[in-house]
Amino acid sequence: MTMYTPTILALRVTNFVLTLTGVFATCFRLWRRKTTTHIWWDDIWAALTMVFGIICMTSMELFLQNQTSHTLRTKIALYYLMAQSYIALNWAARISILFTVIRISVGRVRYCLKWIAAIFILTWLILTAQLLWTCEGKNADWGPSHLMCVMPLRVAIVQLTTDALSDFILIVAPLCLVWKIKLSRTQRIRIITIFSSTIAMTIVSLNHACWLIVDGGGLSEAMAGLIQNSVSLLVCNFSVIIAFIFQIAAEDARSSYHLEAGTLSFRCKVPSGVPSGTCVRIERSEVITLDSVGSLHGDTTKIGQLLTQIGRTF
Repeated sequence: MTMYTPTILALRVTNFVLTLTGVFATCFRLWRRKTTTHIWWDDIWAALTMVFGIICMTSMELFLQNQTSHTLRTKIALYYLMAQSYIALNWAARISILFTVIRISVGRVRYCLKWIAAIFILTWLILTAQLLWTCEGKNADWGPSHLMCVMPLRVAIVQLTTDALSDFILIVAPLCLVWKIKLSRTQRIRIITIFSSTIAMTIVSLNHACWLIVDGGGLSEAMAGLIQNSVSLLVCNFSVIIAFIFQIAAEDARSSYHLEAGTLSFRCKVPSGVPSGTCVRIERSEVITLDSVGSLHGDTTKIGQLLTQIGRTF
């Protein structure tokens, strides 16, 4: 069986087409969130993922140019920039997906997921350091015929393990929300989207890990990493894109509260001395009490007005 080896031209075309598709998807996501709800941490991490994607695309294009186009030092620097932006892109995409789950979670689940996000960031830093000491320790003989770092088996094992564990968490976290928390139709669709897209992310990361073992530092492994980058960049935006397709993004401002038996299920604490009817800005993760606003039981007009005011704050 002959191992597939892509050409330089195939790598360059794939690099531009797939990466730019992910960039456009991220731009659409940011525009959609800005016009329908508000930019939150998951959107910021998605924007950061896009930045790393552009850096990786540019450095790869320059690296794949003719050998005489750049000096040896420039080629080595481009390789490191390409490799480090690859790691950064994939972990920033995972963190963005995790914050999408955090955005609609509450209580202890939300608290635990924030700690998992911190662990993801720490793992990202460790993998970045591992790449540096591996390439500098085992590949000190850089030369015209040796411009890509040959990864040993242990690096592939570490990447495969961390990818599998992180993707498993991203699959389980949405399922916990579906089982334990009462979700609206909007939230359920997004949770299902996150669950499905994370599986796709796992498949491409496993594919890259396999090529890293078989062809570490070769063109085939570079193509697998490029595909993983592009899928990660697209996947972290799926929840917003699917919301747009189903025309449910407009429900975002009302998705975190509901009415139960004619009584508001949230509470808003208004500071003493604030007149009734004063608009108070709240964060969507906060618990609200209506101690000083007055009784709203039986007055559906006031309830509707209050929901409208709260919706405008998100």
